[in-house]
Amino acid sequence: MYLLHLIMGLHEFTAIEGIRIYIVCAKVREGDQRIVRLAKRRDLKGRHIVIVDDLVQSGGTLIECQKVLAKHGSARVSTYVTHGFFPNRSFERFEPNNGVTFVFIQSYFWITDSCPETVKEVNNRPPFEVLSLAAASIAATLQI
Repeated sequence: MYLLHLIMGLHEFTAIEGIRIYIVCAKVREGDQRIVRLAKRRDLKGRHIVIVDDLVQSGGTLIECQKVLAKHGSARVSTYVTHGFFPNRSFERFEPNNGVTFVFIQSYFWITDSCPETVKEVNNRPPFEVLSLAAASIAATLQI
């Protein structure tokens, strides 16, 4: 079993302002299989989870992570990714009404403007919102 160097941090914001529950979702490779697991079980029933990651390309790991979160009861999932590359228009996997059946629709998908070509592609396309790296504080923009 091989644990990836980068572990996705999942942040869930409770109804009580200021309380955050941190969850770690680990991508493990067993031979040719990629398995996503929650490192520590938490009660996710009915909660809105925000996946935080540094990089997305095909989105396969994010989708697998969403499946695990849904299996554990989360109601909604949003994603924040610093660098959204999305080769071959793979961002389309996250758009509503794309013909792909998901566990649930992505509430928000925030990316930064670090990849100008991606920004051109996803600008004004739900669920994507582009955040400027030049902004005073991304945390303030996300209101976290």
